[in-house]
Amino acid sequence: MTLPARVTFVEVTTVSARIADPGLASLLSPGSAAFESIRVLRTKVKAFGEQRFVHCLGLVSATGSEGTSALVVGLAAAIAQEPERRVLLVEAGLRAPALERRLGLAGEPGLADWLSAPSERPLPLRRVEPWGFFLLAGGTPTPQPIELLAGDRLARLLAAASESFDVVLLDCPSLETVADSATLQDLVDGFLVVVRARHASRDAIRRSLSFLKRERILGVVLNDQTSILSRWLDRRRLRART
Repeated sequence: MTLPARVTFVEVTTVSARIADPGLASLLSPGSAAFESIRVLRTKVKAFGEQRFVHCLGLVSATGSEGTSALVVGLAAAIAQEPERRVLLVEAGLRAPALERRLGLAGEPGLADWLSAPSERPLPLRRVEPWGFFLLAGGTPTPQPIELLAGDRLARLLAAASESFDVVLLDCPSLETVADSATLQDLVDGFLVVVRARHASRDAIRRSLSFLKRERILGVVLNDQTSILSRWLDRRRLRART
């Protein structure tokens, strides 16, 4: 029996982000309230990872337009600022990838292209400056990505990434519209669920959370554009609310 080759990563380019999105720019601007909130969230994620050995963390929204992508970029940038912390940001929303546009980067082949290629090659990553996190963008839009996300390649990719990086963050699609994120739940150590304040109803949130296994929900982040308050819920409290 021939075992699959180990997934290897290569850094092809170092790129400089050009942020045009005001909300994302605020998250990445030292001294802003949003930036300070991201630093608080970074501290909690670090502590949580040490307590539960969480290396591969998915951020997912209960409904659409919750600000998940901006939040995960801000968190990746904040963690990468710590000494000797290697962070990989993976864009797992393959139907309509948008991280390159939001970061002002040129479009290049990404995760979808690597997963669908006939043979595996070393996986090219970009180091995004000035923050220093590594990026694997979604690549070519894929209308039916579930088969790619559920395949063996992605499982081996994330396992190798968890060994090569201190933190792996996945920007996952909304639970409200597609089942793609639910497909990922056995590949990550857990999810942070992002909820925008005053945006989604409780019923919509409950319905979205029902797609995930309870033990995979590590916490909820309340996001209201101007501040981010991390609300870490243990499993008993989560059961009581759902």
